[in-house]
Parts: sequence; structure tokens; C-alpha cells
Amino acid sequence: MTYRNISVYGVIDLISNLWRRYELRRVANKLPILSGGTVLSGPFAGMRFGDGRSQSEIMPKLIGSYECELHDIVESLIKLRFTTIINVGAAEGYYAVGMAVKCPQAKVVAFEMDDTQAEYCRSTAILNSVERRVAVRGKCDRKALIEFDLKNALIIMDCEGAELDILDDDIAPKFVKTWLLIELHDALRPGCSRILWQRYEKTHVMAFIKAVSRNLEEFAILKGLSPRRKLLALDEKRLGLQEWVLMTPKS
Repeated sequence: MTYRNISVYGVIDLISNLWRRYELRRVANKLPILSGGTVLSGPFAGMRFGDGRSQSEIMPKLIGSYECELHDIVESLIKLRFTTIINVGAAEGYYAVGMAVKCPQAKVVAFEMDDTQAEYCRSTAILNSVERRVAVRGKCDRKALIEFDLKNALIIMDCEGAELDILDDDIAPKFVKTWLLIELHDALRPGCSRILWQRYEKTHVMAFIKAVSRNLEEFAILKGLSPRRKLLALDEKRLGLQEWVLMTPKS
């Protein structure tokens, strides 16, 4: 491996990521309960998630702190008994498989462009015995969504700003009776929240949810860790101020 063409900032970023992974492994060693790979709390408590506890993307999910701002919302959505659930940007399958576990009546489609993450999603579905109800696909675009019956459907979307391209003006009429929970990315696509509000204000009631700081004392599992390591265990690597929108059909 050569670093000849890496900038100073690239080297700093590389060193930072290596240090982060090292520290996460040390935190994981202090929390042996995570080695079972089971989500400990939150709406998907009991879901099996493999042994990825040393990955920054996985540890908050195992602890049960991941996107805790949405926990009550997700639990309320589970009670609505959707027959179709579509997860755009499924990553390793936290929401796709989690909803399949909690919604046995639903068929789940997980769109994920990254092949490694998509394979992890498939493995997670198998681990939780829901692989027959979870279909993992690649890239999602507006045409891919049109093929589904969206009258009793829920769409959970986290696609790094591509929500503006997928949920464009032309496809908006298709979602009149569809519930949507979207992670917004104004940091990547300035004005994203405002644009979606303008497109869907006539058909949906929109509730915007802002990220909140984590209470380091809330999760008993972290007892005994230093404040710095508690922050590391709960860190979701957010880019700027995070916000979501729950879109409830008016009709």
C-alpha cells in the first residue's frame, strides 16, 4: 500500500478512523454482553444482529440507543400492521429486518447499493428467520417504487440526500396513501426539508423530529466506562444537525 497521493487531511482522517476502531474494540471488550449480537433495548429489542459490536455503525444498535428519537414513532408504526414495508438505504438491515421481525404480516423490500452491506442484510434476515419475507435489492429509484402497491405501505428512507430525486414531483401522487419516515440530509442537499414539505404538504401531515443529545447515564450497560468511551459507544457519526420527518397520509 502506498500513501504517496494521499493529502495531509487524508492521512489525518485515516489515522482518526484507525484510532476509532481501536478504541471501539476496547469498549467492546469492556461490554461482553454485546458479544451475543442481540439488540438490548428499543423497538427491535431481542433482534439478533451478528457480532459487529466493534463497528461504529453497529454498537449503538446493539446497545439500543440508535436513533432513540424515533423509538416511540417506530413502535407506533409497528402497530399499524402494514402489509408492505420498503426500506431505502437499508445498510446492514437494522430497520428492514427489525420491522420484518416485529411485523410478521408484512413483506419487506430492502434497497441497498453497497454489496457488502446488502450481504450483511441478507445474513441478518437469515439470522432472525425472516429471509422469506425480506427481499434485498440494489439501487432504488422512482421507477422501482412505482411497481409496488403503496396503499397500505410504509417507506423508511435513509439515502444520503437522494430522497429528493426519488420522491420527486412526478411520483408524489403515488404516495397519497403511503406513510413515510425519512432521514433528511440538508447538510448534503441544502433546502431538502423545505422542498419535501412543499411537495407533500397537500397530501400528508408532516412531523419533523430533531436529534437530541444522548444522556450518558440512561444506558445502564455503559456503567463503569469513562464519559469519553460512553460517548464513543453511543456515537452515530452524524453529519451536522440531524432531522427526520414522519409523513402521515391525510386521506
